[in-house]
This record gives sequence, C-alpha cells and structure tokens, in this order.
Amino acid sequence: MVLWRECRRQVGEELLKEEDKKEESGLPSRIVFKRLVKKEAVTRVFQEGSKHVSTVLVLFCLRNNSNAVRMAIHARKKLGIAVERNRIKRIFKESIRSLKSNVSGYDFIIVPRSGAIGLHFRQVTDHLIDLFSRVGIIKR
Repeated sequence: MVLWRECRRQVGEELLKEEDKKEESGLPSRIVFKRLVKKEAVTRVFQEGSKHVSTVLVLFCLRNNSNAVRMAIHARKKLGIAVERNRIKRIFKESIRSLKSNVSGYDFIIVPRSGAIGLHFRQVTDHLIDLFSRVGIIKR
C-alpha cells in the first residue's frame, strides 16, 4: 500500500515539473475543464452573463479570468425521462470538451431545449460552433 502511494506521488511531482517546464518555455499551459458547482458561481453567470438563444439550447456565458472552461448543464424534466436527460447532458459535455481549446476562459450554463432531443454529437457540436461564432466567442 505504501509503495502505491509513493508511486502516485512521484508521478504527480513529475507531471507538475513538466507543467513548470512548459510555462518556462513559453508554451501555452493546459486548458482545464471544470464544473460549475457552487450556487454563487451559477447565480453570477445567470445574472451577469449574457444570454443567447437557439432552437436547440439556451446559453448563458460569462468571461472568467483563468484558463479554465467551467460549465453546468441544466436539463429540465420537460426533455424526457432521466435516461434521455443524461444522454443529452453527456453529449453537450463532450461537445464542449472537444471545443475547449477555442472557448477557454469562459463560464457556461447550457439549458437544452426540446429541439435537442434525438440530436447526435456532431449535430450538437455544429450548433455550438454556430452559436459561439454568432456570440463572438470563437472565430470561424
């Protein structure tokens, strides 16, 4: 048991050293993907952020002063049973994760609408790219 902890600690220290080397060499640091969990952060995005509506989703976004992409997805019961809501949330999470290098430095709250039912990953990604380019978050 002690060996496993020691090994994990060494690997963690090596990863931190690699991150320091990247920062010293001028390479961009790693983009971090986080969840918006705290109520204060969520209400701040709702109140201070900008609201953008599409046929598939409602997007609330607010610029943060970090290299992180923080996100929350609010799937209402109107979208269907729990299995369908969780599938929609997984698809939206993965599509944001695939775009995170382009959208770093923002907090997002995504509220899927009934148009999101039955969409596949590529379709959701295309909708997000279109919405982000309209908003000005990414450039086409």
